[in-house]
Amino acid sequence: MAGRVTKVIRLKINGTPIQLTGDGATFDPGGAVREPVPVDGVDDGDYTEVIQGGVVSGSALHRSDTNLSLLNGKNLTLMILTDSGARYMIRKAYATKPSVVSGSNAAFELRGPVAKTL
Repeated sequence: MAGRVTKVIRLKINGTPIQLTGDGATFDPGGAVREPVPVDGVDDGDYTEVIQGGVVSGSALHRSDTNLSLLNGKNLTLMILTDSGARYMIRKAYATKPSVVSGSNAAFELRGPVAKTL
């Protein structure tokens, strides 16, 4: 039996739901990034490995009650919820740059350690 397909990603920051625009956020859970290390010009399976943290980016609906300090904060707990039922958490997340508000949208990018599957 095939699993459900994710179409929409929702986000909570420190327990507060963030109303996102469009199909929600873009989510990269992070993990190992490997680069081949050829020996004498031959790729024989050697590689270097770096652990890349998780990233959540998107655009929040900007209203009079939108808390930009959550989108611009540090030491945040992110809950990433999908419409297919998958759930992830990133603790100690932080904004990489201030949110940019354009019309009714507030663009954001949040990073942290590798996401945990819940």
